[in-house]
Amino acid sequence: MPEFPKAIHDSFRPIHSQRASSNTEMIINPDYVYHFLKTQYENLRQISSGNGARGGLNLQMISNYKLPIPALSKQVSIVAILDKFDALTSSIIDGLPREIELRQKQYEYYRDLLFSFSEPDSQVEV
Repeated sequence: MPEFPKAIHDSFRPIHSQRASSNTEMIINPDYVYHFLKTQYENLRQISSGNGARGGLNLQMISNYKLPIPALSKQVSIVAILDKFDALTSSIIDGLPREIELRQKQYEYYRDLLFSFSEPDSQVEV
C-alpha cells in the first residue's frame, strides 16, 4: 500500500454530520477518518477501478460507503494510539530498520484491532 501524507490541521476541527438513523448531530474527528480510510485502501481502489478503466473516486462512487463512527472519546483514543505508532514506524533516527518493520506490523495489527467493532455506535454514509 502506498504511503499517503497525513492531513495537516491548524487545530482540531471536527466534522459535523447527521446520524444516519436520526436527526441528531454527531462529531467526527478528521484524523480518525484519515486513519480509517488508510485501512480501506484496497476497497477504495477496487471501487475506483471496478470496470478496469483508469481509477478515480467521485462522490457518486463513495456515496454509500459506510464509515463506523464510535463515540468521540474513542475516536480521539484511536487517533492518539495510531499517531504514536505512525511516529515510531516512520522514524529512522529512533530505530533500526528491523525495529521499524516490527513496529509497522504491530501498528497494522493494532490498527485493524481498533477498527474491528463488534457493533459500531452508528454508521454514516460518506
